[in-house]
Amino acid sequence: NLQTSKEAVAIAEKYPEDIWATVGIHPTEIENWKLKIENLRMLAEHPKVVAVGECGLDYYRFKNVKEEQKKVFLAQAQIASDLQKPLMIHCRPSKNSDDAYLDLIKIITNWELRINSIIHFFVGSLETAKKLLSLGCCFTFGGVTTFIRDYDEVIKYLPLENILLET
Repeated sequence: NLQTSKEAVAIAEKYPEDIWATVGIHPTEIENWKLKIENLRMLAEHPKVVAVGECGLDYYRFKNVKEEQKKVFLAQAQIASDLQKPLMIHCRPSKNSDDAYLDLIKIITNWELRINSIIHFFVGSLETAKKLLSLGCCFTFGGVTTFIRDYDEVIKYLPLENILLET
């Protein structure tokens, strides 16, 4: 959210050699987003900010505000594009579905922003991963991949240069 984004920048300033920040409005924090977006833009302009996000679509927790989530996501994508910074995307589909990813693919396919995008902890199907990869996305996976085999097929398919690890 805006407050934790400010805190991330402050920490990055405190440790200028070792820490960088991302700033964004998570899809779970979109209430009154129009008031927050200009402040977010100012934070994103900071030289210690290396990406915009984590922002995106969360249909697992918030199915009833899909259109609003898309507007907030697009506003942040525009900031990332304007500043030429990557976009860290949170995309969580509803249970047993790829619905949020399919909407994300429609959005990315239709936009003219052409920015580097990172899909935070991808949980979709191999077919969806292929589509996102063709759009130039990178993917992150967390420690759960060390003990759950659900992601093996996707991870084996993706080129190493498109995989990032997270804690």
